Amino acid sequence: MNYIDIKEAIKKTGKSERTIRRLFANSESLPYLQKKGNKNLIEVNYLFSVYDPIKDVKKTQRQKYDITDIWQKQEDINSLKTKIALFEQELKNKELLLQEKEGRIIDLQKTILLLEAPKKEIELEQPISSPEKKKKWWHF
Repeated sequence: MNYIDIKEAIKKTGKSERTIRRLFANSESLPYLQKKGNKNLIEVNYLFSVYDPIKDVKKTQRQKYDITDIWQKQEDINSLKTKIALFEQELKNKELLLQEKEGRIIDLQKTILLLEAPKKEIELEQPISSPEKKKKWWHF
């Protein structure tokens, strides 16, 4: 007869450790138990008569696709693409505005330089004279 320990019984049946220990504590299962050293062992046939064994065959799980999910994802992708295109267009427009502003700033700097040049020339052309004395307000 084949005997297995608690850990193997848990793996083979898929039950919790507590459930397997309850089976060991049950008085009906005493004839099917064996103690070897510190390990408690149970007969495999009795264990499987009480609890069904887990099948070791692993099935590959397939993903289920619903056609509406696929369409929804495609719509989401399309909406994201349009948003990206709009953002790219907005970036191009902002770059054009920045270039236009830079051009205006350069033009304004040139006009300021042109306006300041005649003032300096006028100041240089006037002879340097002594400042006029101001009359006091009480003298007429």
